[in-house]
Amino acid sequence: MIEPLIEKEVKDLLRDPRIFLPFTLGALILPVLGFIIAISMHAAVEEAVAGVSTVGLLDLDKAYVSTRLASWLEERGVRVVGFTGVPRDALAEEAVKRGVSLVIILPEGFGEAVLRKKAVNLTLFSVVEELSLFGGLQRPWLRGWSRTMCPPLCSAARGSTPQSSGDPCR
Repeated sequence: MIEPLIEKEVKDLLRDPRIFLPFTLGALILPVLGFIIAISMHAAVEEAVAGVSTVGLLDLDKAYVSTRLASWLEERGVRVVGFTGVPRDALAEEAVKRGVSLVIILPEGFGEAVLRKKAVNLTLFSVVEELSLFGGLQRPWLRGWSRTMCPPLCSAARGSTPQSSGDPCR
């Protein structure tokens, strides 16, 4: 009794392009968006694994432990840039001027808390240079792929050949 009703409804859905078209387009667009997001995530993971080579340090404690932390970081190949006398509200601008991507703020009482083996809250500022869905397009391997694939795709969309129109993607 319900089977003819289900059959009728499915046929109606397939006949009406207002219903069928969004599902078809969604099925085509979602994998492309997934690929774009995967490229951006791959780029972000690459940068995170590479690590930070320069760190800013705002030492509000000025204790032995905090100066020892700076030298410990330098021993491990991290360049430490001191931010003495820089107010917190101007810290981000100063970090960009000095080419620092991460700033660590050591609070007052940092050294004493470490010596007493108590938890210490550190404040980290990370400089975000770019926030984009297409941020991974800066990668060399993807740039090479786009140079290879873009001319045929763009010229096919325009109805011309890559040789007759030069590089259609520029």
